[in-house]
Amino acid sequence: MKALAPALLTLALLAPLAQAGISISPPGIELKPGQQTAELRVSNDGDHEVSMQASLVRWTQDAEGRDAETESRDFVLYPKLFQIAPGKDQVLRVGRLPGAPGNGDTELAYRLTLRELPLDQGLANGVGVLLRLRLPVWLLPVQPRRDWSVAAPLAISAGGGAPRLSAPISNRGNSRLRLSEVVYQALDASGQSQAELKASGWYVLAGASLGFSVELTPEFCAKASQIRVIAQVQDEQRQSTGPAAPVCGARR
Repeated sequence: MKALAPALLTLALLAPLAQAGISISPPGIELKPGQQTAELRVSNDGDHEVSMQASLVRWTQDAEGRDAETESRDFVLYPKLFQIAPGKDQVLRVGRLPGAPGNGDTELAYRLTLRELPLDQGLANGVGVLLRLRLPVWLLPVQPRRDWSVAAPLAISAGGGAPRLSAPISNRGNSRLRLSEVVYQALDASGQSQAELKASGWYVLAGASLGFSVELTPEFCAKASQIRVIAQVQDEQRQSTGPAAPVCGARR
């Protein structure tokens, strides 16, 4: 089965993709300047016919990194509705409409959703749930420019729950960042790491800032004179370090 990036895949009721028998290639689309169309191949590796509906929305993040989706009329999808017999493929074509924005100085992001529709015959895909697959569509900038930084660690409230440790990562470049993970280290007085907390990576879109937070535990704070944050983007790493006392407070 062709691989899908886990963070880009959502399944209604958490249905296993392998059970559903659906695979997609490639797992996302990049449109370079001057490129107007692209294709996806949707394969049905299962033993039941599936019916799918395609849609596309504009994807943005605000200054705090919150995702937002808005209806888009920048693309045409063909076909929008299709059925795939067991062992067969369907090519989905994605085309930019004349006058649509993008391919200027800043990358634009979209999300393509493939939603399984119920069939008359029994259970969908043989597992009793309907799939919803989401993939990114990127309109690449003319000249990509990477410029990003990691802020000093801070404590944030979690709506009455346990406080969380966060370090906003700001993307001042003109294209997305894809972080593999963010690591928080509790440093002792000599600067040696005594404990680690890790946050899963995600995208930070151009112009956005996103805090990759983890629960701030008393055990972590008890070992920390300082807190170091390490963020990794492809082959590039950024760090920041700050005193633990203002962050941990009563968690010590």
